[in-house]
Amino acid sequence: MRVPDESSSVRILLASSDIDVIETFCHFAQQMAIHVESCCDADSATRKLCHAKFEGVVVDLVCDGAPALLKKLHTLTSNKTAVSFAIAGEGHQGIDSCSADATFVLERPLLPAHAHRVLKAAYPLIVRERRRYFRCPLQVSVFVTRQGEPEFTVTSLNVSESGICLNSPRSLQVGDHLRLSLCLPGNADSLNLTGEVCWSEALGRVGIKFMSVNKNAAKALSQWLSDRLVQNAPETSRMQPSIEPVCDR
Repeated sequence: MRVPDESSSVRILLASSDIDVIETFCHFAQQMAIHVESCCDADSATRKLCHAKFEGVVVDLVCDGAPALLKKLHTLTSNKTAVSFAIAGEGHQGIDSCSADATFVLERPLLPAHAHRVLKAAYPLIVRERRRYFRCPLQVSVFVTRQGEPEFTVTSLNVSESGICLNSPRSLQVGDHLRLSLCLPGNADSLNLTGEVCWSEALGRVGIKFMSVNKNAAKALSQWLSDRLVQNAPETSRMQPSIEPVCDR
């Protein structure tokens, strides 16, 4: 059995103390190879969100501080674009107040069929969010040109839709503009990109943020990363529900 790659797992944070809600969400999340972490209150969920990236956040409005958590979610740097879900109270309580802050709204009692439909509808958005931040290990030769200098070769360490990490024997400074050319494994055509150095370490590791990517290159990179996500996804037929309760009040 292949061990799932945690770095490529799609992750949802669930803020709820209702065991029925937790079990229902985790049941359907398992089928979609989504890793769920459960917090029993808004405070512990907020601490999690400040230290980790999640593609989706589910907030049960019966939790203390839940409405404030929904409003705060989109101000948190790492999770401001996460797909958000709100579970309103019985009798539609809280729907009006949370509809502007949540991407999807579910009502109590939480019916399995409805939860399944909503999660299925949200799945493409969640995967797209994961792909935006997914950093895939990649070791290939990258041909680099800096203005006024001859081309030189470095080795990549990882790549995402927005940038690439390189291991460079040459000193590169923050703010340097570079032209990059590389071939992704399995692709015959070279990717020609431009980027800016956004961080640099003394040991030679540098982070490059892509400045402009033509349409064909962007499509090729996005498809390649999507394929890696699929290849690294857990084998759902062999998994148990992925639940990690967290309650550190």
